[in-house]
Amino acid sequence: MNGEVKTYIEVYEREAGAAGKGKGSVKLVTEAPATHYTYDATAKTFVFTAADGVNSYYLGTYSSYNTFSVSNAAYITGNNASKVDVSQFPARMATVKAVKVAPVIPEAPAAGTAYKFNLNQVTLGKNFYFAGYMDGYYLATTDKLSKAVDVFVEAVEGTEGAYRLYFMNGEVKTYIEVYEREAGAAGKGKGSVKLVTEAPATHYTYDATAKTFVFTAADGVNSYYLGTYSSYNTFSVSNAAYITGNNASKVDVSQFPARVVTIEVVVPTTPDQGGDNTDTPVTPAPDAPAIAGSLATFSFGANGEAAHADGADIGTTKTYTSGDYTLVLTDASKVFDGAFDAKGNSCLKLGTGSVNSTFKFTVVDGVKKVVIRVSSYKAKEAKVTVNGTEYDLKDYQSNDGEYFEITIDTTTNKTVEFASVSGSNTQRVMIDAIAYFG
Repeated sequence: MNGEVKTYIEVYEREAGAAGKGKGSVKLVTEAPATHYTYDATAKTFVFTAADGVNSYYLGTYSSYNTFSVSNAAYITGNNASKVDVSQFPARMATVKAVKVAPVIPEAPAAGTAYKFNLNQVTLGKNFYFAGYMDGYYLATTDKLSKAVDVFVEAVEGTEGAYRLYFMNGEVKTYIEVYEREAGAAGKGKGSVKLVTEAPATHYTYDATAKTFVFTAADGVNSYYLGTYSSYNTFSVSNAAYITGNNASKVDVSQFPARVVTIEVVVPTTPDQGGDNTDTPVTPAPDAPAIAGSLATFSFGANGEAAHADGADIGTTKTYTSGDYTLVLTDASKVFDGAFDAKGNSCLKLGTGSVNSTFKFTVVDGVKKVVIRVSSYKAKEAKVTVNGTEYDLKDYQSNDGEYFEITIDTTTNKTVEFASVSGSNTQRVMIDAIAYFG
């Protein structure tokens, strides 16, 4: 599906003189082709045979290429069958099994090693990684490893135990510099952070107890570390006094220092590549568990088959329950429940192709924080506002069943107002859970 358009992958035999590359070619079409494939159970790939029966073709690649091209099936059949997965690489249909990853903190960081810069945000129950750019006065993060940049440790020549941290912004070597801000200078906090392309005159030392890098100001009075605290998820600069001495016990409890880590991957068994063409029943997704630590988690119906569904309009108000708590959506517009994302998770679907969506709700005393798990609809790049703050969801799509957690402080203001941002690509979103915290 190209958005909402069913699109076919058509292999065909190109006529002499026609535009294309090779006798066998491939194109994308929106009308069902008159041609078809058969399945080669030995090579585990689909094969197209030309109308005259002379030539057959398959999609795949060879040598060191990394695009899908069309080759004659003679290269992977008969006497050449032994070349499959050696020098000829046919394209295959495969299911994908998720892998588990875990950040591993090295005993001593090594210069020249590619690390991820990690925040283990215990309060939120998630790992975040440096995304390679600034978010205002802070280092931006992502919870997707695929979007995290590699960060390197560089030893400072002539100074024992001194280091710099850098990453490659394209081809530009870019340093992460923590510095002490002068009174009146632009920035946030006395200790600040910036990205620079010249090697800083300053450096870090490594605190082996907190397992993080520390910058000490030139006058030796204050030291600073990168990390976060409370329920924040960006890298900010804090005084090292918060994680040393009598406060050392707060590390990974209420203070979360940033660390360079390697990633340990637990690889599952090889995905089934469907050689027997047997249909496999679709198993409904399990019901979403309560968000860890919440007083109540509101989901929106039982989970279903792994396919998008848009649900039914709730009208202007609807009440959901979780234990002793209620969630009452009011002033609702274009809110649909009974919806499902591509993984079968039950959701609210918000907005249509032409109209954005709004709703609000009010929490009771004792609910000090609300978390809304929200994603762009299908492959859109949505934006939403919550109590006037805008959030960009371009990295989260319901096609992937992945959701961004928006945290709202309801200690004082007990009303949460939600809206998708108008625009053909931005106004449709999905919410798979709303949770209350004490």
